[in-house]
Amino acid sequence: MTVYHGAMTGIGDAWMAFMDRVTADGHEFAGACREVYLSEPGVPEEDWDTQLIQPITPR
Repeated sequence: MTVYHGAMTGIGDAWMAFMDRVTADGHEFAGACREVYLSEPGVPEEDWDTQLIQPITPR
């Protein structure tokens, strides 16, 4: 799990960097990924916090 801070226009790049790190650390993906939106309504999009969650199998 990691937290992305910023507008949704950058979420794809954040996912790619997160996935690259997971595989570089020797882990394998183990299930569906998901996003959890942490910011309250009314917060400007550039200040949003989003959890990126990808289950893994430990190496």
